[in-house]
Amino acid sequence: MSDADPQANTISASLEGAPTRMTSPEESPQLLGGRYELLGMLGAGAMGTVYRARDRELDEVVALKVLKKELASADMIERFRREVKLARRVTHKNVARTYDIGEDGGDRFLTMEFIEGEMLGALLARKGRLPLEDVIRYGLDVCAGLAAAHAANVLHRDLKPENVIVAKDGRAVITDFGIARAATREELSRTVGGIVGTPAYMAPEQVEGSADLDARADLYALGTMLFELITGQMAWQGDSIVTVAAGRLLKPPPDPRTVMPNLPAPVAELVLKLMARYRDDRFASAHDTAIALDGLVVAPASAPAVSRHAPSGTLPLLPALPSLREQRSTGARVVAILPVLNLGASDDLYLVDNVNEDVVDLLSVVPGLLVRPRGDTARFDDPRRDVREVGRSLGADVVVDGSLRRLGDTVRASFRLISVEDGFQLWARRFDRPPAQLLSIADDAAEAIARALTTELGHKARTRASDPEAEDLFLRGRFLMRRGWLEVVREAVELLGRAHERAPDDARIMGTYALALARVYGTESFGHETADRARALATRAAELDPMQPEAKVALAIVHLQHQEVDAAVRYFRAALAVAPNSVDALDWLARVMAEVGRVDDAFALFRQVNAIDPETVQARHQVARVRSIIGDRAGMLEALGDIPSHPGDIASWFIIQTRDVVWRRDLEGAKRMSERLASVTVPASARFALEHMLLVPLGQDTLVRDRAFLDRVLPVDASRLPRRASFNAQLRAEMLSFVGLKAEALEALRSCDANGLIDIVWLDRCPLFNPFRSDPDFTTIRNRVALRAQRVTAALDARSPAGV
Repeated sequence: MSDADPQANTISASLEGAPTRMTSPEESPQLLGGRYELLGMLGAGAMGTVYRARDRELDEVVALKVLKKELASADMIERFRREVKLARRVTHKNVARTYDIGEDGGDRFLTMEFIEGEMLGALLARKGRLPLEDVIRYGLDVCAGLAAAHAANVLHRDLKPENVIVAKDGRAVITDFGIARAATREELSRTVGGIVGTPAYMAPEQVEGSADLDARADLYALGTMLFELITGQMAWQGDSIVTVAAGRLLKPPPDPRTVMPNLPAPVAELVLKLMARYRDDRFASAHDTAIALDGLVVAPASAPAVSRHAPSGTLPLLPALPSLREQRSTGARVVAILPVLNLGASDDLYLVDNVNEDVVDLLSVVPGLLVRPRGDTARFDDPRRDVREVGRSLGADVVVDGSLRRLGDTVRASFRLISVEDGFQLWARRFDRPPAQLLSIADDAAEAIARALTTELGHKARTRASDPEAEDLFLRGRFLMRRGWLEVVREAVELLGRAHERAPDDARIMGTYALALARVYGTESFGHETADRARALATRAAELDPMQPEAKVALAIVHLQHQEVDAAVRYFRAALAVAPNSVDALDWLARVMAEVGRVDDAFALFRQVNAIDPETVQARHQVARVRSIIGDRAGMLEALGDIPSHPGDIASWFIIQTRDVVWRRDLEGAKRMSERLASVTVPASARFALEHMLLVPLGQDTLVRDRAFLDRVLPVDASRLPRRASFNAQLRAEMLSFVGLKAEALEALRSCDANGLIDIVWLDRCPLFNPFRSDPDFTTIRNRVALRAQRVTAALDARSPAGV
C-alpha cells in the first residue's frame, strides 16, 4: 500500500517506528517595509489593526498600527505625518512614544512604543468596576501623561479606556497620541457596531465641531473615563451615535452616585467637575486635576468583581457571542475558526472532526479571544472559500484556516492564521504526526494561534494514551458520541470501553466513557449497573484530572436520572466552569431551567447549544416542547422544522407534536400525525407508543382505560429510574385526563410527585388539568412540585457550584 494512500489503516501503527510530533518550521513572519516582522495581533479598531512587531534594524519589539486603506489618502497621510512629528515631542513614562510612519505595498502603518500589559478597557470588562484606590492611581498616571503632552502643545482628542494600557509594572500608559487629530471628524465617528469609541467620551465642544480645542477637552474625556471605572457603566449611553453625542449637550453630566450611592462626595464632585458642560467650569489643567485626585482620601477596600454580562451571584448564561460593541470595548480579538477541510477519504471524517472541535474548544476559553461558535462557521466547509470574505461576513478580526489528510501512517494537518482587515498571514504551520498523536496537533496549533494573538492558552498540556489503538478507539468513540443518536452512542460505549481496557489510567478516555454510559443509562440493556460503572469511572477521572468536564457531566446526568436535581445542577455548573462550550452540560441544564420556570434563561442556553453545534437537533426539539406547553404553537412549529432526516431524531419530533395535539384536543391534528407516522421509519418501540398515544384523541380510548395495559407500556414503579418513571406518569396523567378519568389522572400525578417531578411549568400550563386544578389533591401535589422547583432554582442561583 502506498504511503500516499489516504485510506491506509493506521489503527495499530506503532508509535515507536513513527516520527514523534513532527512539525514543519513556522513560515517566515510577514515583513513590512523590509524592516518590521509581524509577531502577533494586539487588537483591531475603527482606524486599523495593531500588531506586535520586531524592528529588525534595532532588534526591538514595537507596536505597529496598519491603517485602514480608506484612511490612507494622500491628504490623510500628510496629516498623519504632521501629527506624528508633534507626538514625537512627548517623552514620558505614562505616554507610549510614537516612532515613525511607513509604507509597504500600499499599506500605511505607524510604529509606536510597545507596552506589555492589559488594555484598561479589557481590565474594566473583566472586573466590572475598579476599586477606588486603583481608579485614583490610574487617574494620576493619566494626568501625568496628559500634562507632559499638553506641555508640548499636543492634545490627545480620543482618550478612552481602550487607549490606556496598564503595564505589567502597574503604571497606566496613554497610547495613540496624534492619531485622532489626523483623522477627520467623520472618520472618528465611524464605529463597528454602534456607539463604541469617540462619541461616548467626546467633550461637548468636540461634538459641536469647535476648532478651538484645548487641554480641557482631554480632561472631559478623563472624567467620563473615571465615571466608567468607578461605576462600571458608561457615563453617556444610547442607541445611536447621535443620541450618545447629543446627550451631553442637552443634559447635565450624570452623577456617579446615582449608580453608587455610597461613593464619597469628594470623588463624585471631582468627576462632575471634569465632565462640566462648559470647559471654563472644569479643572484648568491636568496638573490641577492631579492635585485634586491626590487629595482624595478613600478607604482601602476592594470593590467586588461585578460582571457586565451577568448579575453577581447568579449563574452566567453564557451568550453565544457578545455584541460587537462589547468586543471592541474589551479589546478582545474576534476569531473565526473555519471547518478543517478533509482532503482525504470520508472514513477520515472522525479525525477531522476531533481536531476541529478541539481547536475551537481550546481557543474558546482563552482570555482576550472571542471565538465564533461552530454554528456560525459550519456552512463554510468549502475548499473554494475566500477566507477574508468569510471573516468579514462573520465580523472577525482573524480567521483560522486549516486542512487535514491521512498519508499512510501519518496525519498531515496544515493551519494558517489570517488577518481579515489587511490579509496578513500572522502564522502558518504544517504538522505530520501519527494518528495516535492527532490531538497534540490541536494542542500545538491552538497554543501557537493564541501566542500569535498575544495571549496564552492557560492550560497544562494534556496527556495522550501510549497505546495507539486505544487513542484511535477513543477518537472514534468520541466522534460517535457527539453525534447524539442513541444507537450511535451505544456503539460509542463499545469503542470507548475497549479504549479504556487498553489504557485504564487515561483520564480523558475514562471521563468520556463515563459520559457515554451516563447517556445510555436507563435504556434497554443499560440498567443500574451502568449507573454504578459511570459514577465510579467519572469519580476516578475527576480525581486524576479535576479539569475533566466529561466526568462532571456524567455525574450530573446520573444524579438527574435519579431526580437528585440539586446535585445535578452543581455538577453541570462545575463542568461549564472548565468547559463553557460543553453541549451536554448546556443542553441538560437548559432542560432543568425550562422545567422549574426559568424559561427565558433556558431558551438562551438552547440558543447557545445550537450556535455551538448546529447539527444538534435535540436542543431545537426541547425548545419546541417548551413553546408548546406555554401555548406558543407557532414557535413550536418553527423550532421543530421539517421531519428530521435521521431516524434517531424522528421519534422525538413526533412525540412533541403528538403531545401537542393531545393537550389541545386537536382531532384533525391527530389524524394528520397518524397519517404522517405511517409513512416514516422510526424504532418499533417508539412507533408502538406513538400509535397508542394518537388513538386517544382519535376516540379509541379502550386501552388507556386498561390499567394492566398502562402498567405494561408506561410503568411507574420503583424498578424504573425516577426521572423515566416520572415522565411515564406524566404521559399517563395526560391521557387519563383527556378521557375524563379524574381519579386515575390524580393517581398518575401522585406518581409524578413520588418520583420527584420538578416540571412546574408543565403542571401549571397543561390545559388538560384545568377541570380539577381546584381539587385539594391537585393543590397538594402542585405545592410539593413547586417546592422542589424552588430548591432547584436556588441551586441555579448559587454563587458557585459548591460541594463539587
